[in-house]
Amino acid sequence: MKKIVILLLIFTMLLATGCPGGETPKSNDNKTEVKKIDEDAAKEFMDNYMRYKLSGNNLALNSFYSDEIKEKTSSVPETRNPGPVGFKLEEGEAKEEKLEFKAHIYSASTETPYFSDDTYKYTIKLEKGKMMIDKIEKEKSIELFSKENTIYKREGDKVEGEPVITLEDLPLFTTPKGAGEGKYNVPRSSFGPCAISPNSKSFIVSSSGEDNGFIADIKMKDSEEAVSLQGGEGDKQKQGGGGQQAGGSQTEGQGQPKKSNANISLKPIDLYLNTKITGISFAPNGKMLAVEIIPPGGLTRVNLYKGENWEQIKSDIDKHFVKDRFSVKNPYFVEDSKMVFTVEPIKDATSEEQTLKGEWVYDVKGDKVVQIK
Repeated sequence: MKKIVILLLIFTMLLATGCPGGETPKSNDNKTEVKKIDEDAAKEFMDNYMRYKLSGNNLALNSFYSDEIKEKTSSVPETRNPGPVGFKLEEGEAKEEKLEFKAHIYSASTETPYFSDDTYKYTIKLEKGKMMIDKIEKEKSIELFSKENTIYKREGDKVEGEPVITLEDLPLFTTPKGAGEGKYNVPRSSFGPCAISPNSKSFIVSSSGEDNGFIADIKMKDSEEAVSLQGGEGDKQKQGGGGQQAGGSQTEGQGQPKKSNANISLKPIDLYLNTKITGISFAPNGKMLAVEIIPPGGLTRVNLYKGENWEQIKSDIDKHFVKDRFSVKNPYFVEDSKMVFTVEPIKDATSEEQTLKGEWVYDVKGDKVVQIK
């Protein structure tokens, strides 16, 4: 009788407990469907996408797109000029089962002074368990461009650009960094590469003439007392309108007043003797600057500057890649203190030097270079 009672008790306990925790048993294939996108993983996904964008790897980019995006981009012709020279990712925002990211893509032209800051919104969805870009929408744009002797800024859908600075606004003389006290003529033949800072409140402009190159930091000033390099409005009136000639008919052709933007300040960064400036790019936080140059000898190099006064950084790059044996070119930042660049050995490079050809990353904080491909 006791055995029968014990068996009944065990049977009753089994009925009461059922599945542990009241959970529904998993299916035989033991697969878990993920419905929510992890934000950290999505940020890494977008960071990788942007790096492929800057490297021009269109085959890799295609793997990031949903079928709908692939169909739309399949017939779009490839263009590299202007081409992307930098990016900045903003924080992601969850939208139901999708995630939205905003990103700035910075583009520049190698043929004319031009730079743009374009903001895009990317919608990421899960497709067969993988993250895919399902929608790309352009939100806003800021452009810098040159027309004759004037740099203009244009925002959004505006037809006309706002004159920022003319060649006549540049200082007459300046001193190259680390070259003592000697002053040299600032070139005024034409504007060269330019760039917009990530906060859109300042610009980098360059000029060239004969063999020299000049680079300067232009800040947009909010104060009503801001004075241009040519002097205030009162000075212009005393000169009988002489201050209006800097921009002349070029600004008139844009439908703008015959004068430069008075709300700017100019700080020289550097003067390059017998050197051509070929490119400019900002770090995402705007606190570092890479300038691509062609010095005497004809092999491209990259100079780095940091801080409010744009002090030049003595990098480990020149130790690894001797100036008369390698070109260092195409710099762009992937983080605030990490810059990717391309190394090309000279034609008669040794077999050992040929192994250094490819893309490298320079870690400014650690002063280290690492080959990535």
